[in-house]
Amino acid sequence: MSATEVNLRELTPKDLDLLLSIETDPENLLFSGAQSPPTASELIDFLHSKHDLILHEQLRLVIEYRGTAMGFVDLFDVDFKKMKAFVGIIITNEFRQKGIAFQALKELETFARLYKIQCLWAKCQHQNFQSLNLFKKAGFEEVSNNEDFILLRLLL
Repeated sequence: MSATEVNLRELTPKDLDLLLSIETDPENLLFSGAQSPPTASELIDFLHSKHDLILHEQLRLVIEYRGTAMGFVDLFDVDFKKMKAFVGIIITNEFRQKGIAFQALKELETFARLYKIQCLWAKCQHQNFQSLNLFKKAGFEEVSNNEDFILLRLLL
């Protein structure tokens, strides 16, 4: 999708190990909002299901850096009538703090524009300083701050 060192691509069955490691990491669960980690069987089913942004109003893409998969970026709660979507992003620990997530968000902006999405939203828990800093650096503005989370918005 880009000439940069960071590329976004569709999920394939070879991404199972990365998906398992990220989705079952207790540290990541703190910020995911999930009650419990998905099972391996659920993740296998997910990998083999059809991933269509228009049909399912959500899409997970693999973040690759120099040909190595190291995370995921999600578009979800997509509303094509209001031309908006929420964004989620996760990078494995060893690739954090290297600017990769920032580049991935910039790639996602380009991808979102292809679908005529004009506004991206992100929800971050107050203690998730890395994500808050990432989204703000990427141009997202804080629009709401309540006891549960901070809501950020990027107009495309």
